[in-house]
Amino acid sequence: VYVGVIYGLKKRQAIEKALSLLEWVGLEGWEQEMFSSLSAGMRRRLGIAQALMGDPEILILDEPTEHLDAPGRLELLGKIRELASMGKTIVLSTHVLAEAELVVRDFAIMHKGRVVFQGRTDKLGGDTAKIVVDDPDKLVRLLKKHGLPYRVIGSQVIIENPSENWKTILGLCIENNIRVIRYEGEGGGLSEFFMKIVGENSGERAG
Repeated sequence: VYVGVIYGLKKRQAIEKALSLLEWVGLEGWEQEMFSSLSAGMRRRLGIAQALMGDPEILILDEPTEHLDAPGRLELLGKIRELASMGKTIVLSTHVLAEAELVVRDFAIMHKGRVVFQGRTDKLGGDTAKIVVDDPDKLVRLLKKHGLPYRVIGSQVIIENPSENWKTILGLCIENNIRVIRYEGEGGGLSEFFMKIVGENSGERAG
């Protein structure tokens, strides 16, 4: 509420917006708790709620999923995509490239204090992507139900047209408590591309 007042909201408006945002980030029922009693992950969620009190057009997030468990990470990544779909510009700083690949469209790679590459994630892979989850049978049933094209090889589910379908698939995983263990585009994904670029710019051969 205090943050809302700083942004110029009247107290009643600030209270209403704070309650709405706390519910949105999954902290409903914790309104009266002291900050010191919250877990590290809950503090992360609270920080995002505070940042949204002023309805910013640009939101800068530094390692937003740090200290969150796997379900919490997927849920928060889904929220980030939701904010982006609402027209907000999200600047995400992270070293967890597998997570970044799930939510970002444009990316920049920094190495030794300078930007060495800028591009788009949808240009990294090809027409398919591999996804490994903790319950592939459940995911396959959902993909079939929603008419999303796929193939299964062992524990991997091969997704067709990932740039078009990934947002829907991520939403299905979050809604149905399916944990994403690994996601990899046909071209190796952002992590492999990062190592290639870093190797080229450091004089080292990427492994």
